[in-house]
Amino acid sequence: MGRIAVTYFEWAGDGWQLPVTGWELIDSAETAKLFAVKLRNAPIGAGPWTSISEAIERGVTLIESSPYRGLRRVIDISGDGPNNTGGLVVPARDAAIAKRITINGLPIINERLNFGRTPMPNLDLYYRHCVIGGPGAFLIVANGFKDFARAIKRKLILEIANLPAPHSPIKTGQLAQATGTTTSTRWVPPCTEGEKRFRGIIDDE
Repeated sequence: MGRIAVTYFEWAGDGWQLPVTGWELIDSAETAKLFAVKLRNAPIGAGPWTSISEAIERGVTLIESSPYRGLRRVIDISGDGPNNTGGLVVPARDAAIAKRITINGLPIINERLNFGRTPMPNLDLYYRHCVIGGPGAFLIVANGFKDFARAIKRKLILEIANLPAPHSPIKTGQLAQATGTTTSTRWVPPCTEGEKRFRGIIDDE
């Protein structure tokens, strides 16, 4: 049909979602540029903790209340850590999938300390195992915050054109084949690993 409807919100921990734009119809290069200008000029929000589950739930609410009816319904989740507050991520993901909503992901691999603790390893596998799902679901990995622009551009092209992508959901299990040039296996974080790490931070305090 040559057009999409999009909306954008920022999110952090439970109860922290900040709407940035309403629903916008993009059907030309001009309307795409206007939407990009709105995003560029909007202030950047920041909140504590990470509730992927509530971000998914907010996305579902926005899609169901949208004035547009698309052939595909997709929630994009970009983040730099696992779910650690709010509800568990898997029930939220599964509820969205049950409504025929696809969840795609863009995990940002980084070494930024969180309360003096190193980040959870293999965030990309966590996203594949615990976050993305639904028809045609995929993820694109950003290797650091400076790589985000490249990753999101590639992701949007694949998404809008409905092209196949390399990283689809993986089956339940503790090991998965690593992507890239290595052939070694990597640990897949459990879907409650973020909550376990959060409890550790609180206990330390």
